[in-house]
Amino acid sequence: MKYLFGQQDFLSRALRDRTRILLMLDYDGTLSEIAGTPELAGLPDTMKHTLERLALHRGITTGIISGRSVEELRRKVGIDGLFYSGNHGLEIEGPEFMYVFPVPEELLSIIRRLNGELSRAFEGMQGVLVEDKGLSLSVHYRLVPEHRMDEFSAIFRRAVDKLQLTGKIDVRGGKKVFDIRPPVSWNKGNAVEMLIRREAYAGGKGNNLCFYLGDDTTDEDGFQAVNRVRGISIIIGGEKTGSAANYFLRDTSEVETFLNMLLEISN
Repeated sequence: MKYLFGQQDFLSRALRDRTRILLMLDYDGTLSEIAGTPELAGLPDTMKHTLERLALHRGITTGIISGRSVEELRRKVGIDGLFYSGNHGLEIEGPEFMYVFPVPEELLSIIRRLNGELSRAFEGMQGVLVEDKGLSLSVHYRLVPEHRMDEFSAIFRRAVDKLQLTGKIDVRGGKKVFDIRPPVSWNKGNAVEMLIRREAYAGGKGNNLCFYLGDDTTDEDGFQAVNRVRGISIIIGGEKTGSAANYFLRDTSEVETFLNMLLEISN
């Protein structure tokens, strides 16, 4: 894994004579700093301005791929001309395009029941947020006091362990969050592949370059999808052992610098 800002000459060569660029970005920890609660993770004005420029660039297609719902991504970002993929790829919306993975109703009903159970179980516990995202749930515990972490873990495991062991839900850990999804064969990597296929078709005969930027374990599927088409995968937060990403940046400010560099090189 290499530090991307040591590779400007490589980037210039990679971008030369490309028909189109497909740029895919996670939201939390990539475009916005991780915050104590999801509501506080706002998009900085300078980053929003950069995304607006990307949305207007004829040679760059930009997508935001997140664990958040598409509805919330649109509210947070609010820029037309981008693709928004929410719920870890289960839903995608963009210019003249819409896709929702057909999750069976019986699996969605389990998610809904679990939402109610967890909300009741954690009612009154400081620092826990159960976030209903329609197709999935997130249980945030960043603000749980250390002395109550054992209690939090016991309540959470009691609610989800049987469902997880019987294959009725899929539970993934992230940065102080548990994502609870229906157990279907679809993730951020599948959403990336769908956008890659769409852009390869829209751009003509395969002279495209794909980027994926993300910071968490759920982004590994996106890294792998981009690597399979010889794209450029970039993890945010410094070099990480075991990641499929082939480059790294240190923080969201470096992401913004990179995006502006991409705009300059592509003009």
